[in-house]
Amino acid sequence: MLLNARQIQRASGKERIILLAIDDITEHKKAQQAIEEAREYAENIVETIQEPLIVLDTGLKVISANSAFYQTFKVGHKETQGRFIYDLGNRQWNIPKLRQLLEEVLPKNSAFDNYEIEHDFETIGPKTMLFNARRLDSVQMILITIYDITERKRAEEKLQKNEELFIERKKIEIELKKANEQLIKFNDLKDEFVSIASHELRTPLSIISGAVKLLIDEIPGKIVPGQKEILDMATRNLDRLARIVDALLNISKIESGKAALYRTDADICRLITETVGEYSQQAGKKHINLSCQLPGHPVILYADADRIKEVIANLLSNSIKFTPQGGSIDVCCEDRNDDVFVFVKDTGCGVAKNDIPRMFEKFTQFDRKVGPGEKGTGLGLAICKGLVDLHNGKIWAESDTGSGMKISFVIPRLSTEYIFTESVDNAVASSLKTDGGTAVVLVSTKPVIQMDSPQMQVILKDVSGVLERNLRRNAHDTVIQNTKEVLVVLENCDIAEAAAVCQRLTQAIESYLADKDLSSKLDLLIGYAAYPDDGQTGQSLIEKAREAGVACLSSNKA
Repeated sequence: MLLNARQIQRASGKERIILLAIDDITEHKKAQQAIEEAREYAENIVETIQEPLIVLDTGLKVISANSAFYQTFKVGHKETQGRFIYDLGNRQWNIPKLRQLLEEVLPKNSAFDNYEIEHDFETIGPKTMLFNARRLDSVQMILITIYDITERKRAEEKLQKNEELFIERKKIEIELKKANEQLIKFNDLKDEFVSIASHELRTPLSIISGAVKLLIDEIPGKIVPGQKEILDMATRNLDRLARIVDALLNISKIESGKAALYRTDADICRLITETVGEYSQQAGKKHINLSCQLPGHPVILYADADRIKEVIANLLSNSIKFTPQGGSIDVCCEDRNDDVFVFVKDTGCGVAKNDIPRMFEKFTQFDRKVGPGEKGTGLGLAICKGLVDLHNGKIWAESDTGSGMKISFVIPRLSTEYIFTESVDNAVASSLKTDGGTAVVLVSTKPVIQMDSPQMQVILKDVSGVLERNLRRNAHDTVIQNTKEVLVVLENCDIAEAAAVCQRLTQAIESYLADKDLSSKLDLLIGYAAYPDDGQTGQSLIEKAREAGVACLSSNKA
């Protein structure tokens, strides 16, 4: 309660009285406490809001602000509370768009949301913010929350820019794809034209060359010395034109994937020796020392001998062409475990290092000076690379201007399984063109007693000969031998014929084993498989033939 007392003098002046007023303020106290609690509650709510919040009176003066506001805009309580909002931060808040919101939009509406304002503040730099405001008429206040979306805006702009770049990139990719397809089409047309033109040139070129040789041989009649010189010059140029046509046909076949390989066991040392011998006279005319360094034993490589020889010939021809009088050319072969390494090195003028990456491109020629009439087509090294690539090999060059040229290539030794599988796959592909079948017969060894490897190889070689003599089929049938097995590949052969061939070969092998007195020392297992009945690929057909293998001799079959 609230007590109020007053002492009053009576009129007679003799006595005094005290007036005591008692007011019950319990409800008032409760109301005041409630207001304080509500204010404290509201202030706590304001403080817990993580985004900047500022409270204005209707005159746009700051009543209060939360900690987030002070931290974000780097201002203090003293220079904020009671100040006109536009005067805050040295009039940094005097923003035209904010004035429009507070003076035009808010008086007509009780609120506005997500109003975007960009402004460069002195203390915190450029910012993009979203303003949300509520006008509380009951308490004559305006609440404003501010969301800093600067980073989000930058991210959105960056994302939009990336999207635009992505769209632009896709457009460029589509245009490039179309251009590339057009280039491929033009390139195919060019290759087709080169191929057709080369084929068409061959016949008249052959006829002209034959006619010129008849004249030189004086078959139609005598010729005078002057005429012979002219005819000799014509012959040289016809030969050169023939080489150009052959080169164009070669590169055309390689690039179109039509250059087939006919692999056999080839001694690369013999191929090098033959090729060096063929070019020795040409090198001798320029007094070039042509030598080769080879291992002291045959180096057997399962490869297309003609194609490998063509590579060596191209490299030798180039070296002779670009090596000056009295120079030297070395050809070297190294027998490695997994591959065969060959190089041709000359003492010619060489090429600049930065030109080396382009050396194996078509029609590429550098400033290497050669004699009259010696300029080539620029296809030789491109053909070499194509042929080495077909053998799963690698070719490269080492040179510098004035230091000569060294071109090396390496051909990997293929595994027996690879050779077997490739041979059968090629036969299947060939048979598909004629709607025929393909079959394989596989003979494998199973020694009954211990035999050394050389003895086993002799037997397998004999068996290969027996099989070849008893095939009696077409010339495309192939017999391939490794250290433990002999594979017979039969083109245009169905499963019934394969069974008959296998039976005939079994009898031939049994006769061989009996003649050589090997029946008790060695079992030879023989089995067959046919495409498409037993498998679709070379590997599956070979595996099927291995699984089907039975002993040749009837006494061992039990």
